[in-house]
Amino acid sequence: FVVLEPQERDFVISNVGHGTAVNIKIDDVVIDESLGISIRFPSAIPVLRVGAALPVRAESIKGGKSAGDFFLAHLDPRYASFELKVVLRFQNVEMKPYTVAQTVRPDDLRITGFE
Repeated sequence: FVVLEPQERDFVISNVGHGTAVNIKIDDVVIDESLGISIRFPSAIPVLRVGAALPVRAESIKGGKSAGDFFLAHLDPRYASFELKVVLRFQNVEMKPYTVAQTVRPDDLRITGFE
């Protein structure tokens, strides 16, 4: 079971489950579709052992180009101004796929789904 948590100026992905997670990828988070604004986590994590946590890099994208870290605060419940869905995809060591959905909204970060 893998989760994404905001830290000071970065994000940390943690394995809080009972098995090793592999091929971890975070879907792009759409901030405003009409303006082409999203948050991208470009690096996949090949292996995350039980209890491990790793920093992950994110970048804002506007109109298909990098906007640095300008929009990243939207994924921090302390600064969020509306609700956003974050989807993490990974596999166990037997290559069974899993998906975790999280919702970030003002003052709240919540796990909303697991498949």
